[in-house]
Amino acid sequence: MTVEAPTTKTCTTCLDELRPFEFPLVLPTSKCKHRNQTCSICLQKWIASCLEDKGWDHITCPECTVTLEHSDVRAFASVETFQKYDTLSLRATLSANPNFHWCLSPTCTSGQLLPSASKRTLMRCQACSFKTCIKHQRQWHHGETCEEYDYRTGPAKKREDEKSLKIIEETTKVCPGTYGVGARKGQRCGWRIEKNDGCDHMTCSKCKSQYCWLCFADYNVIRKKGNGFHTTACKYHTKNIR
Repeated sequence: MTVEAPTTKTCTTCLDELRPFEFPLVLPTSKCKHRNQTCSICLQKWIASCLEDKGWDHITCPECTVTLEHSDVRAFASVETFQKYDTLSLRATLSANPNFHWCLSPTCTSGQLLPSASKRTLMRCQACSFKTCIKHQRQWHHGETCEEYDYRTGPAKKREDEKSLKIIEETTKVCPGTYGVGARKGQRCGWRIEKNDGCDHMTCSKCKSQYCWLCFADYNVIRKKGNGFHTTACKYHTKNIR
């Protein structure tokens, strides 16, 4: 008696009854020990899903836990999925090489190998000419060596800047005046002024406002209405003058 081969086969993923040629001719990997029960379309979708959810190096067989190798993904994935997988796996391989450095331009996807003994920290991309600082992993700090950049961005420079700012705040005052003419008319000046010597009647070199160094009283008002318009704590206020 002759036994006819079944004309359909059930895919264990989509549960559709399909013809045998709609299944892969071989198993997803050479290490799989089971029967092939996932159709070609479901296998493609499975690989794409693993790539998206688990990453390029965690694509497994849908029926067991064996990981697919590069040749397996190339054989069963769609063209689009394989191209994405191939790019990710290549980037991972290159990134694992300590002598390979990616161009940091946001519009470039290139990189290059540098000699292992090289002490050079400036890399000019051969594809786009973007300059990258390998040491600091950022765009090249033009006009500065790496040592100068370290100093400028380091704690020593920050402490010096804070010290300088404190001295400026202690030895200068912000002009309280406003611009009287020009495009900035009516705007607050805010220019810092240092008083080295002389009287307390100040004239701002920026906005030309005149005011009292001690209490910031407007001298235009003082001239018209007298010293009573200094603040009462100011030594130039009428009640404090003897």
